[in-house]
Amino acid sequence: QRWDSKLRDEMEANQRPYTDPACNRDTLAQLCATNGKYIDRIISRFAEGKTTSEFINHYRLRRAMALLNDTDETVDAIAELCGFSSTRTLYRRFHDEVGMSPTEYRNLQTESEKSSV
Repeated sequence: QRWDSKLRDEMEANQRPYTDPACNRDTLAQLCATNGKYIDRIISRFAEGKTTSEFINHYRLRRAMALLNDTDETVDAIAELCGFSSTRTLYRRFHDEVGMSPTEYRNLQTESEKSSV
């Protein structure tokens, strides 16, 4: 199995290592039975030049978006469930990536659902 697909499989497995705020390149290296420098190279090559930290946060943001769509969990709870160190960090990363706050995103999704019914 290629390293990039092995890494993606580990990230999407039931454990979801990115939900641990301490998740870093060494965590991913351990899951893939390799070293941190190699993980950095794999991610940079197969994740459009992202750093390992950006790669981990990408998975956290995807999970946050899913939870905002599919649950009534508070944004504080979602930040914790997704491995963000604080709600403020979730808001900052979410705004940088999506262009709006998690609350605005949830409201937009809710409005879309109502208009499609």
